[in-house]
Amino acid sequence: MEKLFQPSLLNKVIQLDNIVSLFYCDLNPNFKSFGETHNYWEFIYSDIGSVEIITETKTVILEEGHIYFHKPNEYHQHKSMKNIKASICNGAFYYNGNALDRLAGKSIFLTNSAKCYFFNALKYCSEIFSSVIDTQNMIYQVISPDHSLEQEHLLINNLESFLLELLISMDTLLCHDHHVPKTGYPPLVDEAIVIMKQCLFSSLTLSSLCQKLHCSKSTLSAMFKKYTTSSVMNYYTQLKIEKAKELLCLDTYNITQVSDFLNFCNVNYFSNQFKRYTKLNPSEYCKSLKNNNCVQLLELST
Repeated sequence: MEKLFQPSLLNKVIQLDNIVSLFYCDLNPNFKSFGETHNYWEFIYSDIGSVEIITETKTVILEEGHIYFHKPNEYHQHKSMKNIKASICNGAFYYNGNALDRLAGKSIFLTNSAKCYFFNALKYCSEIFSSVIDTQNMIYQVISPDHSLEQEHLLINNLESFLLELLISMDTLLCHDHHVPKTGYPPLVDEAIVIMKQCLFSSLTLSSLCQKLHCSKSTLSAMFKKYTTSSVMNYYTQLKIEKAKELLCLDTYNITQVSDFLNFCNVNYFSNQFKRYTKLNPSEYCKSLKNNNCVQLLELST
């Protein structure tokens, strides 16, 4: 008797049909986009350097290797940061479901597996579209007459797979798939430092860090102290202060803005922490930069 095979009905979480744009470009130092809103999703990925993102509710500095998603109808503006070279990828597409809501409004670090799909999509896009036309009222991509329908399908598939990879890996995005620099520390300490560096513009607690690393607080604290001679959260604060020094050196943002960027609870707490690690308050530090023309930076205290 011939056996029957029972088919399995599989669900599709994301289906993209209309891509508005997907292109790679270098930003000039004075780049500033017009503030805009539209009824489709948009993302910006910083491949080299950093980019400032402005929305109605916040300002975010998008670090190298991170991507940021704007939901439909969210006001946004992008601009270069002074004296920082930046290369970005900008993409936009229509999607009417709710599956992508978890990605909106976050600066997300791309894992190697996510990058694979992402750059494959960009590759097929470069084969399908021959150029980008920027007019006074519209930006659009010109479709090459030499491309195939298979390339269009592969573009859609890779972009959908990229978005799905982000959704699947949201909870562990900052850990195992990312290349950890060799510092001589044990892997647990190295991974903790990587996560800290990727969370400089947000908040991170010891509990949430340990949850990402799947270890106990006591284990991480003991190992971190042994190899760095610092407590976990002191090290994290020190990294934030280092980033604050970089931002103040740009002479683009005031002290309150830098405090907000780095997610300190208030500017007074930021100033106290800054002085704790540099022996100067932020105002004194800014004066020292002007006197030294931003060449000599103060070392953090140990």
